[in-house]
Amino acid sequence: MCDAGRSAIERSTPAFDASVIEALRSVLGADQLVTLIEGAAQEIERRLNAVADLAKAGETGESMRWLAHDLVGLAGQIGLAALAEAARNLEDRARDDGPVSVAEAVEALLALREDSLTAFRTARAEVGRS
Repeated sequence: MCDAGRSAIERSTPAFDASVIEALRSVLGADQLVTLIEGAAQEIERRLNAVADLAKAGETGESMRWLAHDLVGLAGQIGLAALAEAARNLEDRARDDGPVSVAEAVEALLALREDSLTAFRTARAEVGRS
């Protein structure tokens, strides 16, 4: 995705949707939620690393699409809205477009990595204090 496309995702979708964590807290309680957040953060980091590895290997098809699909679900379930949107974009491009388009979507997804995980870790700290 070009810088303009990446900026559009960043502007239109918050990195983190705190209402998702609040809903999970009401169901799970704080202790279980902290455990869920820690595990989810590790899994997201692992999957983002796998996206980077596939991109370096030149994989732009089915493997990339399925990995992106997994990221859409995981990121969305834990409130990482911008990351989920960028992963959905990557999934769509891996299914429908060529290597250049996929490479742009990978770049956009990975550009959100630090902001998304920082927001998520901040949420974890907030849950841990309550």
